Amino acid sequence: MEHPYFIVLLGLFLLSILMHHTESWDSPERALYSILFATLFLVAEKRRKVLFVVGILPLALSYVDRFPNLANHSNLSLFLIALLWPFTILHLRRDDSVRYQDLIKTLRLAAFVVYFFAAFHKCNSDFFNPSVSCANDKLKDYYELFPWFLSSYLSSIKALMPLVAFSVEVFVPLALAIPKLRSIGIILQVVVHCTLAPVGFVDFSALGLVFTWAYVEPSKLSSANAISNFRRLGLLLVILAAALGFFRWDPQRAVYGSLEGVVFSLVSLLFLVRVVLPALSLSPLAAPKGFIWRLSLVILVLFGASNYLGLRTAGTFSMFSNLRTEGEHTNHLLLPRNLFKVFSYQDDLIEVVSVDQRIQGIYRRMPYVGQLIPRIEFARVMQKVRARGISGAGMTVRYRSEMVTTSDVANDPRFEFSVPWWQLKLFKFRAVNIAGPQPCSW
Repeated sequence: MEHPYFIVLLGLFLLSILMHHTESWDSPERALYSILFATLFLVAEKRRKVLFVVGILPLALSYVDRFPNLANHSNLSLFLIALLWPFTILHLRRDDSVRYQDLIKTLRLAAFVVYFFAAFHKCNSDFFNPSVSCANDKLKDYYELFPWFLSSYLSSIKALMPLVAFSVEVFVPLALAIPKLRSIGIILQVVVHCTLAPVGFVDFSALGLVFTWAYVEPSKLSSANAISNFRRLGLLLVILAAALGFFRWDPQRAVYGSLEGVVFSLVSLLFLVRVVLPALSLSPLAAPKGFIWRLSLVILVLFGASNYLGLRTAGTFSMFSNLRTEGEHTNHLLLPRNLFKVFSYQDDLIEVVSVDQRIQGIYRRMPYVGQLIPRIEFARVMQKVRARGISGAGMTVRYRSEMVTTSDVANDPRFEFSVPWWQLKLFKFRAVNIAGPQPCSW
């Protein structure tokens, strides 16, 4: 018999995939497929493991194909697929309590690692700068809803919000690690995700619910209660995602995205109260025994630390943290001099001096005057320029103290900045400002 803990775990993960592909409908094929996949999983009574193993493959391949151009939550989804897919195959015929415990221990530690780095990256001077802090940037939609009698306090609220956000983000991983505080930490974790869901992060919030589920104790679950409540949650979200998909062409589509986030938040809080909190585990965090499980956690830690190692600055857990690690000095308050930097990819920078407006913002808000763009990322930008056939676009850059100017960047061999394919496949970087604070960016 399929254990309700594992079935709900797989189902919540599929709902996070659904929320990702239906939040923007940038790929109608993947959106429709995820709706069909999630619906079949929800209505199925048996063979859900087989359905997951077969159905997740096309989505997994699409993630691998688009890597490294994936957002933070998509990289986490890829990590979870790498755990759940082979585990599900091994348990198609029989349940193994030891391996189940290893999976649960791995997921709990993975959740701790993710939320630890989310807080640690924000320990930088620019996150505490109210004018650029991501704490204020992500809440600006809420600020616009303030009634007149609160508007006069807005500047004070903005000054305080980075400290409040940082304190909450620090408390969550701390509470996950301390059983007596865990229920408070789980509640805060869900509240944070529910706050972010209506402003454009329903996909990441849905993935957060997967990590919340990791802290449920399987032996405390009521099978009928867990499955029935999960089905209600899932079917409501599937119907909502499918219905709102017809309105994505609308110029005011942000309204529908907010509605999706509001509904998700309400049903998530209900699911938290009715299913998660009554079955919450109060046991200490423990490491899994198997080598593969431990290796996966090591990989996750290295990925989270990739900014400091010099490997990546985008698509990591440092998204929306204002963190800057390029150069000899960082803005991190605990690591002003990055002693852990082993690789120099993010320090091989190209300065944009002037650029034709036709190619401004052509790729990930690059290139603009005043930006420093890592060479690997600059090569990716040039690929986009050539792919779109933009000719006659002028540009001037400074690279290793040498000024380089062209009147046709797409056809000038000096601007190829050829980079090995494996670097383009593995590494992803943000642009940074020459001077001034690091703005909030993905």
